[in-house]
Amino acid sequence: MLRHFYRLMIVAAGSVLLFGCGKDSDGSEEEYMDSPCYGTDYSEYQPENEVVVDEDVIPDFCNEQNIGANCKLDSECGDCLICVKAKCQMGCVKDEECATYPGTTCNTESYRCLNETANDGACNETNCPTGCCYATEGFRGLACASIATLWVCGICKQGEVYMNGQECVPAACATGNTNCRTYNAYDDRAECFECSATTFVCQDNPTCGPVTPDDDTLLKD
Repeated sequence: MLRHFYRLMIVAAGSVLLFGCGKDSDGSEEEYMDSPCYGTDYSEYQPENEVVVDEDVIPDFCNEQNIGANCKLDSECGDCLICVKAKCQMGCVKDEECATYPGTTCNTESYRCLNETANDGACNETNCPTGCCYATEGFRGLACASIATLWVCGICKQGEVYMNGQECVPAACATGNTNCRTYNAYDDRAECFECSATTFVCQDNPTCGPVTPDDDTLLKD
């Protein structure tokens, strides 16, 4: 019964936060409401899409009693939990739970579904045991912040990472869509950026773009 109560708390917290990302249980505003929360579009947030761990196999070390508690960082929620929209919710504990997010695997230190390439590199459990994994500008890479801060880590939902200190984006880009062009709109070669099928981050396609002056000369010859 208690576990079912916790599950209901997750859904209820998600619904309440759709209308106010920063109200404490007594209705007062928390200081972190002047945080990245205001810059993230949660209008399509669907609690039913959250990673849900089988209640019968939740490891004993998980702090499931903190589900629904207010938070600013993942570390405040405890083992197996992550901070999403200022509320603690269950994170992942094994790779299978990240199947909903293509290109990701479960990071067993952060309990987040992260880009599988980053999980094998910059953001793996050894290189980044604390802090958080975040996206660099233009989603051209993923890096580890050794010390977690709200401004770098954000309070993104499962399967997402924080980028540019202002928005949550999928932890692994998808080939075939145009998100990489959007992420790199500031670059004069924005239209040439695409998702790498091997690293799941954005890259500039060198074969794309206008003919260079040198190439133009060769063509005339």
